[in-house]
Amino acid sequence: MGGKLANLNQVGFSRKTSNGFRFPIQAICIGTEEGLKKHPVGIVAGVHGLETIGVLILFDFLEYILHPNFTGYLPELKKGKLGIVILPIVNPGGVALKQRSNPAGVDLMRNSGVNADKALPFFGGQKISNRLPYFRGQGLEPESKALFRLIYDSFFDVENAFVPVLDLHSGFGTIDNVWWPYAYTKSPCPDTSLYKKSENISNIAAVIFIFNMVLRAKRIPHTGIYGISFTIIMGNIIGKIPNEILNYYLLLWKSGPGPISKRIR
Repeated sequence: MGGKLANLNQVGFSRKTSNGFRFPIQAICIGTEEGLKKHPVGIVAGVHGLETIGVLILFDFLEYILHPNFTGYLPELKKGKLGIVILPIVNPGGVALKQRSNPAGVDLMRNSGVNADKALPFFGGQKISNRLPYFRGQGLEPESKALFRLIYDSFFDVENAFVPVLDLHSGFGTIDNVWWPYAYTKSPCPDTSLYKKSENISNIAAVIFIFNMVLRAKRIPHTGIYGISFTIIMGNIIGKIPNEILNYYLLLWKSGPGPISKRIR
């Protein structure tokens, strides 16, 4: 997948399991050196070990945009107009153990130095015990450090470009959502005007709707995505929304459940 444009790099290890094993954490970079340096976007999945559907959707999507025989193939990757930095499984230990948390019982979604304003008890994270839900841990876990390092190394030196990072999860509740990346507080985000400007340019709302219809078409219960709009990632970064991607989602919506690679040729 990706051929010579793809590079696999180990960026860290998981927390040790009870028998002392540490899982490697791998990142995939797809694109030319110029594309990854000037026009990178990020996709992350597998933060929660039980939410493997995000990993499956990610690889289905990559196959669709990387395979030359598929209509969603993106030549921009070869032309240096786009680079994709991917951390497909942030929590390999949790995936192997079939649990939400990492092997130390830490919920990686809440393992940060950011404290939610007026968070609901436990839902916003707790430090009482790893035997209770939403345990935040007592410091940054190895998986979080690996993710932070990758984000810093890949995106912090990029100038004059949107740098979106999409985080794929299973959803919460019965409604699919794209979660705003400033969700820890109800106070206004200082960059709201920038997000709204990008929304007006790329018609984010329409693609969010289409993407949610795709997930429903796959008939996956309680499935949603958290993060910035999918549109910016594959559209606004290269100056437009590729019609192939919009057509892809519409076709998936109409085609019903089943593996993407078998339905789209």
